[in-house]
Amino acid sequence: MSKKKFLELGRSCVLQTYRKKSTIELLWQGVWKYIQENDFDVMIGCASFQSNDPSEIALPLSFLYHYCMAPDEWMVSALPSRYTDMNLIEKENINTKDALKMLPPLIKGYLRLGAYIGDGAVIDKQFGTIDVFVILPKDKIEKRFVDKFTI
Repeated sequence: MSKKKFLELGRSCVLQTYRKKSTIELLWQGVWKYIQENDFDVMIGCASFQSNDPSEIALPLSFLYHYCMAPDEWMVSALPSRYTDMNLIEKENINTKDALKMLPPLIKGYLRLGAYIGDGAVIDKQFGTIDVFVILPKDKIEKRFVDKFTI
């Protein structure tokens, strides 16, 4: 892989009443403008499920493991001491429609844009979340999204 310029996206905290599609789109417009102005190649960061119990979110975690895992060139794994297995349900037993419904809006948004997920989730007891690592190469983003987020 040639030398790439990475942008780490951190946690986004939005009041419950404002957590909707239009808010995420507005956030993405600002992020996209920053990416374009600073010539970043790849966005990385964690995205969270509101749970500390992997069994509660076994379906969406397994969906991410089987359908959204990064290819070798982009693969990142959680540290062994923090690694939580995401392969909790066999692929043939996953109802993808139900799994997609259970994904947090931010993770759904990343996946729509073409993001990959790293191997292993991490339980963050301090924030009460289970986090997955997201890798989004800029060149994987479809033109329709580029047009939508360009301001």
